[in-house]
Amino acid sequence: MKFSYKYLLIVFILVLFQFPVSATADDFSGTWEGMYLDDTSGLNGNISVVITQDINAITGTFSTSAGPVGTFSGIVDQDQFTGHFSGMSGGNKVIGTYVAKLRNGIIIWECIGASNNSTGTISGALTKNWVHDAGHWISLSKKNYPSSLMRGDIWASISEPVGKSIESVVLITPLLHEMSINIWDEEDSRYEIDYSFDVSNVEVVYPNGIYSFVIQFEDGTSGACFSSIAGDFPDQIPQILSPLPDALINETAELQVTWNQWLNPGPYTDITLYFDNIAHFRTFNNTATQYELPADTLPGGIMEWLKVGFSRPSYSANKTVTAKTYLRTSDHTIDDYWFGKIKVYLPSGSIGGGIIIGMDAAGIASATLIPPPGATGPSLLLTDSEKLNGQWEAGSNFATFEALNENYPDGDYILRIVYKDTTTEDITMTMEGDYPASIPNITQPVHLSNLNWWESFPAQWADLPEISNDGTFIFAHLQEIDTMSENSYLSSANEVWSEDEGILSNGMTVPQGVIGPDKAYAYNVVLVQATGTANVFKANSDVLFLESSIAPSTLSVSIAGAGNGFVVTNDEAINCGNFGGDCTAEYNRNQQIILLAIPANGSVFTGWGGDTDCHDGVVTMTTNRDCTATFKKINVSAPINFLLLR
Repeated sequence: MKFSYKYLLIVFILVLFQFPVSATADDFSGTWEGMYLDDTSGLNGNISVVITQDINAITGTFSTSAGPVGTFSGIVDQDQFTGHFSGMSGGNKVIGTYVAKLRNGIIIWECIGASNNSTGTISGALTKNWVHDAGHWISLSKKNYPSSLMRGDIWASISEPVGKSIESVVLITPLLHEMSINIWDEEDSRYEIDYSFDVSNVEVVYPNGIYSFVIQFEDGTSGACFSSIAGDFPDQIPQILSPLPDALINETAELQVTWNQWLNPGPYTDITLYFDNIAHFRTFNNTATQYELPADTLPGGIMEWLKVGFSRPSYSANKTVTAKTYLRTSDHTIDDYWFGKIKVYLPSGSIGGGIIIGMDAAGIASATLIPPPGATGPSLLLTDSEKLNGQWEAGSNFATFEALNENYPDGDYILRIVYKDTTTEDITMTMEGDYPASIPNITQPVHLSNLNWWESFPAQWADLPEISNDGTFIFAHLQEIDTMSENSYLSSANEVWSEDEGILSNGMTVPQGVIGPDKAYAYNVVLVQATGTANVFKANSDVLFLESSIAPSTLSVSIAGAGNGFVVTNDEAINCGNFGGDCTAEYNRNQQIILLAIPANGSVFTGWGGDTDCHDGVVTMTTNRDCTATFKKINVSAPINFLLLR
């Protein structure tokens, strides 16, 4: 019998908790509504749960959109309840384990169940006020640049329901990573966020599951709505055949855009074509290979990114593989440029310095930053970025702040640009003014922290009185370095993550999957303050060094007693029975694993032994663990089928 999760019966059926009573417990009482998702098949459903709570004790009922109803009971342990369920209903027996956690007024839960020796996982979210009329959407994308760089991107948006004004929105991912959705799109009347990261981590940082929009309204009420992400990314990368990168486009003429045919589109998939900064978006049938862009769609004198994506939809969400190319409508174009000096507070207590120059441009042969008279530092030759076509940059670091000012003092700098058509342009940038008075002292993590590389980690810093002033913002980035030394930081660094927090000063979260195992990193928080000249700034930066741990923990399972049965984990890495099997597995340290004990016909499961953390079947891998499942024999007149109600 194949295991099915179409009906959420396995979530709350005759729950048997085995937790000790905690001194304090969050309040789970009330009526909750939400969604659930089976990651394996991509099936969605809705569930309504009524919870009655007496201190730490819980009883309740549930009903699902698929029809099944049931009751449950259990014990709350602070902000979560975790338990096994096992019971008969209509002659069919189901067994399993689930974990539920209260986060920002949302219950996030994950469940593993078993039927006839099959296992699988579903997950979901519940809220007391489901806001049904707020339009919301999530898109995950893998973006492929002309330089062969690949990056991931998550975009999420939510519109205000009728008659309500939103004060704030937080997106909670299945891994409980919180993202503020705080950018107001005036044209489309919605809040949104767009965040890019290393594409090799996109499925780790933002996995399949239920994504919860937690909404605070201006009238003091709150609520939530949900999107679910399921399925795989398209297995084919779109190739833009024309126009080629850096193509010179006549904006007054029609433009033929072509791409390779999608060989395996599947049902309900489509193709999208759009530009980064121009309101032009088109959706095509998944067999299309070309589009004729109308004349005068592109403004003159610009450099613009063109994107073609192959998309697969989910529930209020999609997954897209996107190709990027850029084009321009003039022989040479400068979209943006910036120039800054940074006072760097190093871990030793000394103060270093740095200078940075960059621009987004096309049709460029070379670009050079020329310092003012009296400077001892050489001119800086900007290089075309290996990562992003059209981005030119240069910089230099100094072990002392005095060395920075000696090499590159305040004054008038010249950005000299030589275009491919041999013409030359000089842009004057005046560096002047004071550095910010505040230093963004990092309070979390601490210097020389050893971080678990498989987890996200919060980053906080001291209050910054200047952050609300015009022209100031926070910029944070994480760099991989050769060794945890200042010399390594100043001489060799490869940026692996960055985020602009605008005028926010309450910290941020470095997502799961960004750092790798057994590596050294420098984490910077930069307080940027604009000077009197456009695109010129001075900044203060705090730096600390981190390293990532690599040692895994081993989970070992054994079977005891006169009965027969087997044990599986929620990831199916362990599948251990009386006669052997896969009885050990290695896990990331601090990873939480759910054990499921399944008795054979003629046997019953009597409990867990081994390490103390094994007693409830939910093991946290802070160290190596040994767990024992005990089964005893029983007399039965007929075989018991392990089935789910259908």
